[in-house]
Amino acid sequence: SKDGNLLNVYGTIDLNKRESIAISAIDVDTENGDLYLCNYNDGKIQVLSKEGELIKEFKENLIKPYDILFNNENKELIVSDTDDHCIKIFTKDGQLKRKIGRRGKKESKFNRPRGFIYDHENKQYYIIGRNDRIQIFNENGKFVDCFGKYGTGKYEIKAPRNLAIDYKNKLMYIADTRNNCIKIYKSNK
Repeated sequence: SKDGNLLNVYGTIDLNKRESIAISAIDVDTENGDLYLCNYNDGKIQVLSKEGELIKEFKENLIKPYDILFNNENKELIVSDTDDHCIKIFTKDGQLKRKIGRRGKKESKFNRPRGFIYDHENKQYYIIGRNDRIQIFNENGKFVDCFGKYGTGKYEIKAPRNLAIDYKNKLMYIADTRNNCIKIYKSNK
């Protein structure tokens, strides 16, 4: 509801159950209301109807999915797979289309990618992870640029987990986890 009242709970909240369920991210298909969930511990994507019924799940081509985005423009499902050190793009039905990046320390490489966003205006992915920088790729997965470096200083980041874009004000917010702060960057574009 508009005033923040709880409408429903999907699944169970049972602290005595010792299941390995860990939903690390969620997104929605705005056309039909289907929910896409990353089950980090079980290494799978689950799709629920807007009523909370399990429609399907898939594990193929996944190790540890961490973040998820359903691109409503082209109906692609985008997932960061931390233990496979890449971003994976799937069809809405779970078929792997392509990967962005691979393990490494250099530009365009990843160490446990975590959060990401897809900038619909500029058709670019902004991806963060344990490489302690923000990497930018075009919509075809080609490396464009990166910024940030490891550290505790004003312009440095340490174990970032997620990010967000404010298009109107051209701001990017970085959850700088180990520095216990939010860093805010202004776009020059």
